[in-house]
Amino acid sequence: MTWQMADSLDRQPNVTLTTNTEVRDLERNDDGTWRVIVHNLESDETESVNARHVFNGAGGAALLLLQKSGIPEASPKPTFRWAAPSCKQSTPM
Repeated sequence: MTWQMADSLDRQPNVTLTTNTEVRDLERNDDGTWRVIVHNLESDETESVNARHVFNGAGGAALLLLQKSGIPEASPKPTFRWAAPSCKQSTPM
């Protein structure tokens, strides 16, 4: 994530941007929100937060959290989504 994007997010009224933290665990709540266990690397404190959206900016470490999330895009099996254009022949053959 760029600093420009972080600054933009931080100015939003309903956004809490947290840095210098590690996500230790996450799970989906029944209402579709996320319960996220976050460890602050500066204070060495761990807390649980609820969030409607979670942005995973972990770089190469993102895969483990993505798999932990249980969302279909995190499936270890390759998934290919194919879209075929709709074609209509204007002149008969």
